[in-house]
Amino acid sequence: INKSAAKNPSIKYAIVDNGSGGANVKGITYNTNENSFLMGYLAAGMSKTGKVATYGGLQIPTVTIFMEGYARGVEYYNAANDKDVKVLGWDTKNKTGTFLGSFEDTTAALAKSVAFEQQGADFIFPVSGNMQATTAGNSLKTKKSSVIWVDAAVMDTGKQYESVTPVSALKGLKEGVLATVKEAYDGKFTNKEYVGTLKNKGVSYLITPSWSKKIPAKLQQEVKDLSDAIASGWVPVN
Repeated sequence: INKSAAKNPSIKYAIVDNGSGGANVKGITYNTNENSFLMGYLAAGMSKTGKVATYGGLQIPTVTIFMEGYARGVEYYNAANDKDVKVLGWDTKNKTGTFLGSFEDTTAALAKSVAFEQQGADFIFPVSGNMQATTAGNSLKTKKSSVIWVDAAVMDTGKQYESVTPVSALKGLKEGVLATVKEAYDGKFTNKEYVGTLKNKGVSYLITPSWSKKIPAKLQQEVKDLSDAIASGWVPVN
């Protein structure tokens, strides 16, 4: 894209999950550590075993930001509720975790999902593209874990897994692209990055409808209040 943009300076470009380039290239990025922070809090609050887990496809910033936010959310839950829920698959101190080496290795995804269950994790956050379906499929079979869906709503991209997926962590691709197109249409285009946040609804979360009465109302309210606090800058996620 950057090469094409350099050859066509009169055309405006946008690139998702990447920083801005030249004067006519706008990066569209997302603070997914904000909504994944909420997912960590929710998972910790629902865990019956005191262990939750996460894994990534590749060790790249767009993946690790999810995992870091998730683990930080668990830490926040522990501090706020005097609990000691453990996170498998990510270490916030050393910034290291569990990665499968691709977004296509379903064999590895299944093996890791089973291993997490065997270690006691009853919530798994797979930041792994389509491999999250492998984890959810395993959860359906074993009934030992629940899954947090990533990027889109499970009801839109994996409805068959709704019974094991209480919530989805959403990345607002539509919101980011629309904001960028509108900026260009209004004659206000700049190469300043668009950053999706809880405040501008560029990132969010969605409770799966069939889980709305299964998740304790108190916990749902705590997550909503925490979302508002993060959006207002009262609670840092880093």
